[in-house]
Amino acid sequence: AGNSFLNELNLEDKFVLQYAGNMGQPNDVEAIVEAAVLLANEPQIHFVFLGSGAKKKWIEQMIKTHGLTNVSLVSTRPRSDQPNFLNGCDVALISLIEGMKGVSVPSRTYNTLASGKPIMAIAEPGSELALVVDEEDAGWVVSPNQPEQLAATILAAAQDPAAARQKGANAR
Repeated sequence: AGNSFLNELNLEDKFVLQYAGNMGQPNDVEAIVEAAVLLANEPQIHFVFLGSGAKKKWIEQMIKTHGLTNVSLVSTRPRSDQPNFLNGCDVALISLIEGMKGVSVPSRTYNTLASGKPIMAIAEPGSELALVVDEEDAGWVVSPNQPEQLAATILAAAQDPAAARQKGANAR
């Protein structure tokens, strides 16, 4: 029973938010890490970063600097393990920095929708990512560079897991 990815990280009983994929310049991972700092005293909430990229070292440094026990940084997994790790969360985090509207839709978006996980989209209103999430009621949209709003939205989602599951069903 359960998910082997969550079992491996000993997170079966947590509300897990997962960022999977490239941690690069177009991705607002800063807001996610800052939200994790703001939510450090919420023991039920846990963040998983899975993948690699230009900002991975910065994330490692922030985990150390702030002593974040609510963040796990996991190496890239083989694509064959994707169904397992994409399902290894309650909410998928997909983020873009400001200025990406009309430029990029992370490919992870479609895999995540197919896996039936709700998306916490960090994206500009009116962007393709925000429109998909809003129109299908498949998650939540928070503007880039808004860690306080992101933390509040995450906390609300964690307190209403039934709504999160419904948004995941809508995603699929």
